Amino acid sequence: MDMEPCTLVGNRICCLAAESKSIVKYDLGHRKFAFFHWPLAYQGRGVLMPAMGGGLGAVLELNTLPGLVPFEEPAMVGFAEGLGVIFVRTGAGVYSINLKSGRVKKMSSRSI
Repeated sequence: MDMEPCTLVGNRICCLAAESKSIVKYDLGHRKFAFFHWPLAYQGRGVLMPAMGGGLGAVLELNTLPGLVPFEEPAMVGFAEGLGVIFVRTGAGVYSINLKSGRVKKMSSRSI
């Protein structure tokens, strides 16, 4: 498994498989594993999270966040489940993104 956090969706645990573009799903009720691939359009890193209506969350492109340095990928560092907010780290600090409104708020500055 990758070092990114897993998430619980219904009675299924979903995790990223290391070194691949696969997601591992374990159904707690049926005690069965399943594997499926990332969306084809997705090329970067990601973190799994539950969607508001159930299932896994959508792919978000984070290329337009403030403070991005060329060739540096933003890193999702957490989410507030049930609130629809994710937290992303860039070269300029940590930002919260409200998934419903798209509002971005700077949470901390990077200190050198």
